[in-house]
Amino acid sequence: GLALAYGWPAYQNRTDWELMAFPVYLQNQTMLLGGEFVKSTNTYYERKPESQFIRFLQTHAALIALTLILLLSIGVKLTRFFSINLWLIIQSFIGLVIFYFAVFSGHHVMSLNHNILLFSPFAFLALRYKWAVYYLAISYVLWLLLAVILSAWYLIPMAVIQLIIIRMLFKTDRFQVTE
Repeated sequence: GLALAYGWPAYQNRTDWELMAFPVYLQNQTMLLGGEFVKSTNTYYERKPESQFIRFLQTHAALIALTLILLLSIGVKLTRFFSINLWLIIQSFIGLVIFYFAVFSGHHVMSLNHNILLFSPFAFLALRYKWAVYYLAISYVLWLLLAVILSAWYLIPMAVIQLIIIRMLFKTDRFQVTE
């Protein structure tokens, strides 16, 4: 959620001063002094060494699960139509939330969120209008270019799914209105 709301700045290195806003970080820093474990309220706090892969799985479990569910649901012919429609509506809702935060939150980090290209508030229009599918395709390609430039790799699996859905939408004859 933070990665979506903040965009690529969520993955930039932060100073201790910036990280003090997070209670868990502040607690860990007060419990560990100079690498020594300090006893506090009869509890010992220890940091267990973690591999980068395990840490990635822990912090991105929801994104991985969503990606797998979407891949499976659009891969099955029986659920494909419903899944694509539902995802476009959910995507529009996420885009509206990102837009709201960008315009009304007052956080300068949220105002520069390029994820609005990946989660467009107008994605639901692709359910009916073919021009909206073109708009989404261009939007996803622009997001991928920005993701490469900014090293925002964290949502690339989602972008790939979006492009697969766009390809499936181009193949269907479901559009009654073409303009």
